[in-house]
Amino acid sequence: MALRNILSRGEICAAKKFGKFHSKTVLYVDNLSRLCTVDDLTSFVADDLFVNVISCFKVIPRHRRGELPDKNRSAFRLTVNRNDLDKLLDDAAW
Repeated sequence: MALRNILSRGEICAAKKFGKFHSKTVLYVDNLSRLCTVDDLTSFVADDLFVNVISCFKVIPRHRRGELPDKNRSAFRLTVNRNDLDKLLDDAAW
């Protein structure tokens, strides 16, 4: 009952509308040096490839069932603007 009263008074709502909505793509980036950080990957993608990075998180590298995880590599979940995907997937850039 209390939540209904709060919602009806308009206390829980978006602070402001975001600008034009851009679709995004979430990528799994793997096989990077274990010394690579979120800031390193974000800087490379944004500054060198000119790709709009929405978010970047370090994740546990994938491995096959029954295998031990490889501790010598890093993996990341990288979210970018879908319009920039061609620049990111260019083989020459990597």
